[in-house]
Amino acid sequence: MPDDRPSPRQRITVWAILLMMLVSLFDLGVFVGSFVLWLPTTMISLGTQIGGLPDILVNWILAGPLFALIGLAAGWLTFFFRPRNGLLIGFLVPLLWLIPLVVLVAMGEGRCAGGIC
Repeated sequence: MPDDRPSPRQRITVWAILLMMLVSLFDLGVFVGSFVLWLPTTMISLGTQIGGLPDILVNWILAGPLFALIGLAAGWLTFFFRPRNGLLIGFLVPLLWLIPLVVLVAMGEGRCAGGIC
């Protein structure tokens, strides 16, 4: 026998709203912080070739604001329907950009010992 009852609507609590505001601040911090990388990355891609980064890495670094905006917008849109999924989307989408960037910086730091190689 099929269950014809509608699923109960999830309630949005004050705690969830506060967490979503913190996630939004994180997204905005990633958005603003990623603009700091635009000038050096643009200089690398325009031909100075400091370190000779491949084009895909340059494009990945330049995509930071896009990842932050997608996380912010999709997180809030999803939050109104399913609060937990909205929190996860808002937090994990910018991390998809941030974690590989940290790995790239760590690899460069390990290979070049803090200098330009």
